[in-house]
Amino acid sequence: MSGLAMTLMSPVGGALADAWERRRAMMVTQITAVVVNGTVALLFWLGALEVWHLLLASLAMGTAFAVNLPSRQALMGEIVPPRLLHNATALHTASINLSGIMGPSLAGLLLAMVGPLAVMLTNLVGNYWTVSQLLSIRYRPTRPPKPFRLRGAELIEGFRFCWQNRPLFNTLVVVSTTNFFGLSFMQLMPSLARDALGTGPQGLGILTSSMGGGALIGALLLARLGRVRRADLLLRGAGVTVCSLLVVLGAVDRLELAAPILMLVGGLSALLTALGLAAIQRQVPDELSGRVFGVYLLSLGMMPLGSLPTGALATQIGTSLAVASWGLLGVVVLAGVIVSQRVAARREPVAVEVQTLG
Repeated sequence: MSGLAMTLMSPVGGALADAWERRRAMMVTQITAVVVNGTVALLFWLGALEVWHLLLASLAMGTAFAVNLPSRQALMGEIVPPRLLHNATALHTASINLSGIMGPSLAGLLLAMVGPLAVMLTNLVGNYWTVSQLLSIRYRPTRPPKPFRLRGAELIEGFRFCWQNRPLFNTLVVVSTTNFFGLSFMQLMPSLARDALGTGPQGLGILTSSMGGGALIGALLLARLGRVRRADLLLRGAGVTVCSLLVVLGAVDRLELAAPILMLVGGLSALLTALGLAAIQRQVPDELSGRVFGVYLLSLGMMPLGSLPTGALATQIGTSLAVASWGLLGVVVLAGVIVSQRVAARREPVAVEVQTLG
């Protein structure tokens, strides 16, 4: 449900980020998170929480995220000087992955000690704190806000720019494919921990924290290195390696073996995210940045959407075998994508030369 909302609403969120003052758009989404998570906690406390409540909550949170991410990334481009933008993008990725370490570890500990309600209330406090931090931001917008109009021409402008900019288009295809095949397994982490590794909430916390720790290390290393040469090769290699590691993950049955594999997957996922965001920050003009980030959000929406066929496959053949099979399929699909991109790249100079000679 969250992936469906992100897929359908990301063009609207991108257009909204280019129309409104971007901090205002972020405030709306963060307040939405407070309301949704507070409602879920209240329903759980009353003993009335059901699965369809969680589905609606996922739909609302996916919609809020579809508006939040384009505004957040475009706001970074307004605040940070261009020479520091690559470093800021890597640090921003690191901050996201830091929550991937602290959140699951704390959640697993609280879940084992005092139950789910404490986890929900902690999450609610975090949402409220984010709202207070947004209120403290002081900056001068680089362009005046304009009325938001839900028009087809404005919604597809980001897609048109990505299609015409082939390096950016190739980056988005690799990120989308890796998310759909390589990182969609994260929705099956509880099942993987329970059925394949024989562990409970605390073990799940170790697994998710290992992945978050690897992502944090990868993002910090990328921030330290700065601008990466041949980022396209690094991006493609990271995507193929992520899918290959899933084949290995599906074959292990011990927590101490799965944790380092997930740490590597986390580091590579941070690399993919940071390189994708940096490509947009570097190549897209400010007046289109929100809509192009909305297109990028579609690639992130592939992750929860990919969990649906992965989960269906796990129901039939088991979680471990499903994760390994889906990763192997991802290697094959990514290899085809990379070959087709390289063939197209070799043809383009020939076409340009023929046109020039003519």
